[in-house]
Amino acid sequence: MAQQVLFINDGTASLHTAYQALISRDVDVHLAHNLKEAESIFSTYKIQVVVFGAINGKANWRQIASHLRDISPSSYRMLMANDLDYQHVHAARQEGLLHKFVVSPVLPNSLLRDIQEGARQASLLHKLIRLKTSIKPDMCTLLTDRNWVIRLANDSICELLGETESNLVGRNLFSNQISQMPVALETELTRQVEAGHSWLGYFSLHAHNGQPCAMWAAISSVSRDYCICVFEAATDHHPGRDYSDWLAMKDQHQQFEQLDSFLASSAGMSCLQVVRFDEQPLQKDDNGFACYKAMVECIGNRQPLFQLANHLFVLPLMATDHRQCPDDHKRSIKQRFQSPLISAGDAITLTPEMRCLPLHEEHQRDPLDTLREMLDSPISRSRALVAQETSEQPAVTSSQQAFNDYRARPVFNKLGGLSGLELLPEYIQDPEVCHLWLENMQHTWQQHIQELPNIFVRLDSINNPVWMAMRQCISQWQQTGQSPLWQLILPWQADMAQLERTSLMLPEGIGLIIEVAGLPGAPLPVLRQLARCDIDGISIAANEINRWRASGDADYSIFQPLLEQGKRIYCHGIESTEALATAHQSSSIWLEGNALSRPIGAQQIHWFASH
Repeated sequence: MAQQVLFINDGTASLHTAYQALISRDVDVHLAHNLKEAESIFSTYKIQVVVFGAINGKANWRQIASHLRDISPSSYRMLMANDLDYQHVHAARQEGLLHKFVVSPVLPNSLLRDIQEGARQASLLHKLIRLKTSIKPDMCTLLTDRNWVIRLANDSICELLGETESNLVGRNLFSNQISQMPVALETELTRQVEAGHSWLGYFSLHAHNGQPCAMWAAISSVSRDYCICVFEAATDHHPGRDYSDWLAMKDQHQQFEQLDSFLASSAGMSCLQVVRFDEQPLQKDDNGFACYKAMVECIGNRQPLFQLANHLFVLPLMATDHRQCPDDHKRSIKQRFQSPLISAGDAITLTPEMRCLPLHEEHQRDPLDTLREMLDSPISRSRALVAQETSEQPAVTSSQQAFNDYRARPVFNKLGGLSGLELLPEYIQDPEVCHLWLENMQHTWQQHIQELPNIFVRLDSINNPVWMAMRQCISQWQQTGQSPLWQLILPWQADMAQLERTSLMLPEGIGLIIEVAGLPGAPLPVLRQLARCDIDGISIAANEINRWRASGDADYSIFQPLLEQGKRIYCHGIESTEALATAHQSSSIWLEGNALSRPIGAQQIHWFASH
């Protein structure tokens, strides 16, 4: 694309000659005879370089340069003259009024080179000004190098953290003095920015007073050497609401959904600090709100806080050991509730019961299910009261119960889109439960996602009695014409002939996936045999691949025979960003694990719909 150049002719022959010389060159040349005409051209064209002269050698060229900077700050300003005081020119360059001084007359080739260089610098200036205007004064912003060492910090981030810029510059963004984020996230961020992507997610910064600042962060590279980090308070989950806001937000189902959504987008969270009180004294909303305000006193207004019921609070936290919540909040909560809670003139004595729920342990049950159980089993409630409440409540049908409680492991494709669901083991045993589960999941899926879902069913054997009942369920769905894509996962067996017979026993429309685990000896021969079998693919845990690589038994090339035969790879149990990288490098097309998402219910499927 040709450079856009504007000449402002001051009536001198040398400038007019230069203009004429460039008309036939690889530049788009525009001519103005005064500043008014120049303004009109600036409004029509994206002028990169403007060349102007000094009328009769007078100093009013400074006024012209100043006016040009005002109307087009990103243009490269070049002064052409033959009789000027160099000290004045040097001062104008230092003030940013002028970028280049050319002594006239000048050879056309030399001028063209100056203009081409000026256009490149104008592009850089345009990028800088665009970046400057996009960052509002109230945006908390850091500039770091590629090692995440802070190089610049604006006033807003300094004010938020209670630090001076000089105290922030030179520190690592992931150091304990600046944030609470895990090292694994640093690895993931580095990978994303080096690939040219932007990262968006939860980020916990450390304020000067030791309080955590819960923020949403957007991080991207701005050059080969630097990254920009923009932070915004995660206000949706911050405490500090007044009573009317608190009442509007206290719906239990809404709080559960918000907590689930928050955890799904907050990769750095490692555990949940659960604080539970005796339910009886907090049945009145006035008392529940007073307890809420007391909790805010303990944790500060920058720590996300979810109140699932008047007596049950959840604090998502980061910890070095995900099995042990940090002690900071525990101490302040215990100390605060040593004194009675005052509500509507009444003194209420409360004793907090605290528990830590880890988020990333292998084979753990969904923490939200544990929280639901805690709501159903209060600390002190008489059996008579429970029986009375149970008799007064309307009966819940099994279908309603399935919709509210049944969950599945979401399975993603390699681009991050939701591709299917894996049926949890506890729902496989009862055909009726399985049918209700699928009915609710399928109904919700069709509302939000056009593609048919892959439904993964994991069994120990095709001779399992459960499979016969499940086949009936699958057959019923296939007759509707809206059946999902079924993938049956069975364990590997040494008898390849038996494996072939198993494949033949499957009805049409059901894919056979073989779980590869605990193989005797080197895995390559087995994978080569599987590549020749009539199966649709293999299922493998991410840590199994890493074990092979660590032992020297194999590298990622071992999957090549499978891929060449059109087999698909399902990598499950992805619990970290490193495991996710392993899954991608193994060419897996289906991915599952807590690092991507914890188990979800039907009502959460819409989170992953691409609109």
